[in-house]
Amino acid sequence: MINEFSIWDHETPKLIHRETCKVLSNVGIHVGDDMALDLLSSSGALITKDKNGGIVRFPENLVEDCLAWAPKSIVYYARDPAHDLYTGSGTVRFSTYGECIQIIDPYDRRLRPTTKQDCGFTGKIVDYYSECGVMERAVCSTDKPAATQPLHNLEALLNNTTKHIIIGANARENVKPMIAMASLAVGGREVFNKRPIISLSVCSSSPLTLTKPTCEIIMTGAQAGIGLWLISMVLAGGTGPMTLAGSIVQHNAEILSGLILAQVARKGTPCTYCSSTSIMYMKNAASILGAPEFGLMGRAIAQMARFYGLPSAIASGVSDSKSTDVQAAYETAINLTQVALSQPQIIYGLGGIEGGLTFDLAKLVLDCEHVRHLLRAIEGIPVDEYQLAYDEIQAVGPGGNYLIQKRTLEHMRAQSTVSVFDRNPREIWENMGAPNALESACQKVIHIIDSHQTKPLPIGADKGLSNIITDFEADLLQKVGC
Repeated sequence: MINEFSIWDHETPKLIHRETCKVLSNVGIHVGDDMALDLLSSSGALITKDKNGGIVRFPENLVEDCLAWAPKSIVYYARDPAHDLYTGSGTVRFSTYGECIQIIDPYDRRLRPTTKQDCGFTGKIVDYYSECGVMERAVCSTDKPAATQPLHNLEALLNNTTKHIIIGANARENVKPMIAMASLAVGGREVFNKRPIISLSVCSSSPLTLTKPTCEIIMTGAQAGIGLWLISMVLAGGTGPMTLAGSIVQHNAEILSGLILAQVARKGTPCTYCSSTSIMYMKNAASILGAPEFGLMGRAIAQMARFYGLPSAIASGVSDSKSTDVQAAYETAINLTQVALSQPQIIYGLGGIEGGLTFDLAKLVLDCEHVRHLLRAIEGIPVDEYQLAYDEIQAVGPGGNYLIQKRTLEHMRAQSTVSVFDRNPREIWENMGAPNALESACQKVIHIIDSHQTKPLPIGADKGLSNIITDFEADLLQKVGC
């Protein structure tokens, strides 16, 4: 029997798991780091070394042990404890789409490279909207040195959002200063150790590869007690099998290999099972994120995470359109809706267009409005004696009205509302200047940027963050000079 949120029956995830174990034990994963190879070998994996690392084959008992060690629920601690997100709550929450390198400028709507200031803008809008449960770093500080961009990204976000931050480190060397920065933001390392406010996102390289930097970040983050977002981005027909089920098997193998490495590095490391797996458009070899297959695979992968009892974060809601237009609206709506019905803990993808290359703050605002309505739809309609309202129907009777009824006044604020969408009669809408939803969203973006006040960092922390980056960059320059 398939429940209303599942794409598969209860037996299919077991089949996917069996096939995944065959891939892990017979085909293996290429691991590009010698320390990771040694760690996995000592844990019972079979290693065949080559000049760039080696192929690792994982026995099924090691897979099962590591799945058992991984926590089944996670608290994403926030700088403001009011925004802590517990994955066991059963609530779907949303976030932005990461790795965008271009942005639609919020003031003149022109396309340009992303900056550190843009990183702060995304943080402020995520901080503003309750629909966003965590902050997945959305854009890059391309105006800063590539080697230390993660530090600049983190500084901008710590200053502009109080929610849990998911962020890439790019290299092992960045992890230590990033921990130091996050510790400053919460009042010290002791506080951070109890309430880590950042998680590190790491991505496998399809097909079936964990690169040296990926291995290093997984091990360093795990040993430091930081949670990991383990992401795979298989493209069916390109970096994965053309069949969707085959690509999901490969995706699963890549995620589990990262989870195993994290658990043998530090048993009990919090791991979130993530997906940005989709299809390759065979006409131009592009990564397609607006296609319905993106949502279908996200639904299936959310079910696999639930099969393992792991918290999940599924990418969805990104459009392939080059602008925030009708195509973007339709693609976002169909994929966000179908993945939300599968109820992963987090869906990340708000604000993304052009297959995830470009970010639009106005789309983020529009997406949050859509999400508010989507969450209302997921709630369903409660039915009990009070909700059936027979007594009220009887009291009003034929020809009466309900406007002055006590129950109407008590529940009117629970009705869905709009902020940038419009429900006014035409005359009122025309008197307002006849704005469309995108125009209203653009105005909302500027309003939030100009007026939203984020909870300030501890006194002196902002200067401390800047000093950490300055000192780290100076050390890098010195090493290059040597």
